[in-house]
Amino acid sequence: MGVIIRNPDILGGTPVFRGTRVPIQALFDYLEGGETLENFLEGFPTVSREAAIAALEEAKDCSSHAPKCASSSTNAWMSDFGTPCPGTIAKPADFGEQITGSP
Repeated sequence: MGVIIRNPDILGGTPVFRGTRVPIQALFDYLEGGETLENFLEGFPTVSREAAIAALEEAKDCSSHAPKCASSSTNAWMSDFGTPCPGTIAKPADFGEQITGSP
């Protein structure tokens, strides 16, 4: 069972972390903005560290295995869930420093 779900009754079908109403996009927005994973988890206490890392790994796997993801941004990965993301965001692999909390 994945950590990301889409349900038309939850935020109109926006991909969210399972068991929450927290959009996956919020994690990418935090990391893209230079915030750490710790900051995201403090801001969204209903998301576990394991769920956040699993979502990033899922996005990373997609970007390295699916041609449309590898040649595009995380937007292509998100469109697999039926909801294209507005704008261009960085790939989760670009966030290694923020994930580990290393300086």
